[in-house]
Amino acid sequence: MIVYNKSCDQSHPTLMRDDSEEWLGVQLLGSNPNRLKKAVQRLNRFHYDVLDFNMGCPVKKVTKRNAGAALCVNPDLALTCLETVIKESSIPVTAKIRVISREDQKPTVDLAQKMENVGISALAIHGRTVEQLYSGPVATDVIKAVNSALNIPVIANGGVKDKQSASDLISQTGCSRIMIGRGSIGRPWLFSELRNPEYVPPSKEEICCIIKRHVTHIVSIYGEERGIRHARKIIAAYIKGLGLPSTTRNMTNTLNSIADVNQLLNHIKSFSQS
Repeated sequence: MIVYNKSCDQSHPTLMRDDSEEWLGVQLLGSNPNRLKKAVQRLNRFHYDVLDFNMGCPVKKVTKRNAGAALCVNPDLALTCLETVIKESSIPVTAKIRVISREDQKPTVDLAQKMENVGISALAIHGRTVEQLYSGPVATDVIKAVNSALNIPVIANGGVKDKQSASDLISQTGCSRIMIGRGSIGRPWLFSELRNPEYVPPSKEEICCIIKRHVTHIVSIYGEERGIRHARKIIAAYIKGLGLPSTTRNMTNTLNSIADVNQLLNHIKSFSQS
């Protein structure tokens, strides 16, 4: 996700695209049409397949600037921003929103229809309100109403962490497409699990290899000190649910170097073999 500023150029880590990535989208966040115009013009220099406009982020540092999910309750500004992004973009534009009200479907459906009329190519909708952040029940009935009201693809989002939750979201919303966000942090193989019924999740030793490869890539972009700080929460997500003692899990809080990471991984391997 890109928050536009003057330093956004091809050397920015979040703008990098690896040669192995056959399909890649970029997400834009903001509420100032003029700045969004400049951001899209700059992004047009890159090679992406879709530009997504984020109207779903609920965190306070974003919403207090009238961006992210705050735009859902300010439709005039939201549509102005969206029209600007679509007009300037050289690639298809999609958008993501949140449910505005769990009790009343109309505000969310009305906003979604206006966004379709403006010209978005697809809409993702997170089935929780701003107040819920990332927890609590997903308003699948509101997503279903939006899906029924629109002609463009509607992508259901919220609470997917395994095969069952993915199946439930599809059946309860009527959407043929789902979006997976936080549920894949520390479980990047979740996509393979959902695509392939025969897929066997990685063992603890294989997860350690995945962690090492992931951390190596992070460090190659940010450098060791900053990269390891970035990696702490990601490593913690990887090892959550592996049945490790709390003393082992807590080691992620004090990681400062690749050597520390290797020590942790060796500890996990020895624990799994004991």
